[in-house]
Amino acid sequence: MMLVGTALVCAQDYIPGVKNLKGEYIDDNKVRLTWTSEEQGPYFWASSDFVTHEKAGYNNYCDVSALHSGLSTLGFNADKDAGCQIMDKLTVNEEVYALRFFLYEGATPFSTISEAYITIYDGDPLSGANVLEGGDGVNRLYGRGNTNIFRVSEDDFSNVNTPVFYTDVQIDCLQDNYEEKTIWYVVSFNGDLKEEDVHIIPRTILGETTTGEARIYTEGTGWQPMLDEGTNTQQGVVVQVIGHGTGALTPVDSCNIFRNGELLQQIPEDSNESFIDENAPSSNAIYGIQYVYWSWLEGSSEIVNIDVRKSFPPKNFEYDSEEIEDDMIVNHLTWVREDDIFGENIKTFYEIYRKKILEDDYVLIKSIEKVDGQDIYQYDDVTAKGTYGAYEYKINTYNVYQTGSSESQFVVAEYAGETISEIESKSINVIPTVFSNNESVSIESDSDIKDVKMIDMLGRNVNISMNQANDISCEISINQRCNSGVYLIVVETQNGSYYEKVILR
Repeated sequence: MMLVGTALVCAQDYIPGVKNLKGEYIDDNKVRLTWTSEEQGPYFWASSDFVTHEKAGYNNYCDVSALHSGLSTLGFNADKDAGCQIMDKLTVNEEVYALRFFLYEGATPFSTISEAYITIYDGDPLSGANVLEGGDGVNRLYGRGNTNIFRVSEDDFSNVNTPVFYTDVQIDCLQDNYEEKTIWYVVSFNGDLKEEDVHIIPRTILGETTTGEARIYTEGTGWQPMLDEGTNTQQGVVVQVIGHGTGALTPVDSCNIFRNGELLQQIPEDSNESFIDENAPSSNAIYGIQYVYWSWLEGSSEIVNIDVRKSFPPKNFEYDSEEIEDDMIVNHLTWVREDDIFGENIKTFYEIYRKKILEDDYVLIKSIEKVDGQDIYQYDDVTAKGTYGAYEYKINTYNVYQTGSSESQFVVAEYAGETISEIESKSINVIPTVFSNNESVSIESDSDIKDVKMIDMLGRNVNISMNQANDISCEISINQRCNSGVYLIVVETQNGSYYEKVILR
């Protein structure tokens, strides 16, 4: 999701913050934080399309709005001093306080827009519509800023010569609007960078060359359709609506992460409401989250704090399987009490999770309270025979006085009439079994291959690509950067599911 700029403060001084902050140790020195945003109150924004590729620009950090499919016009002249204007229509169904447009002025790193002019009509201006607002030469510039987006050609994503800036234009005629209404507007701008005219960004949607019904006015030609020079197709204008609505998110400039009262890192607003501390303390830490706003919503939200403490996984998590009846199997799970630096008298639970080997979700099947003085624990999982494959198990150690938990490495036990050794001995051959992130792995089977998965020792899927050579052989490659360690390659074939343990260097 692309999110730029900020929302307008309307009826009240309200700065949304953070809620549902959670933290957990995911290994010895990493803490994962997750949170959600507060309900946003009376602000909303709506965006047209123009970002085509996220994080594909300069240094794989910036978003780009790229030409495509023969389009060749980066932007259309909207410079008032050059005698140019842009016209388009917009449908709204809420109170509107401002319209946001996206412009470029050349290679300047900062917006120099100093004037913004707008006229609002109740219909097509070229068909005798009435003026609702504007046309009086009043400068209605309401805000401006950077978007960290670049307008680029189809084959030059790294180009930084055309940075995109937002410019907000105040309007008054729709502040009491509560019905769906279509308006037409005419806009023009002036900037202080006189070497370059101000250009407006058209809507840009991959695979579509006609994106609207906008028009452009230039001295000598009058009003004409706003046509791309490469395709001769009509374009629309990118516009965001800022107003008074419900249920939308207030855009955030950035998010401050605190640890033990000190600023640890400032992250972008588009971080998917999560953060991993790669160098967490070995035992516990106080983390805080704070939203930072700018433009109209200058300031910061309150800091929300959470005490994140480490819970240690059990040791020596093992299993053995036993057939107790013709149609029943019991998987005996055993483990040893974990190392606990917090001592006795802290209520702790062992949460046992299970899933079938080719399924995505673990299911909690049992919670067992830790007993002071007891070192060895056992749980017997009885299940029916008859379905070919295996179960994966994992154990979370959860302390009710601490936030978060740590996962043990999982074990794989049977739920069918065949032992694990029998399953492993069948049908597939993985070459090599020791490899690095940039190496491919070949898989051969005695029967047709239907699907391949790669999972880590916490049971999480690794993003892989599979290129099938024929029905019984394929090659996989890893699409993400993975840590070194033991992984499981699971192959679903026509005759059943098989797996092979591999090592990633």
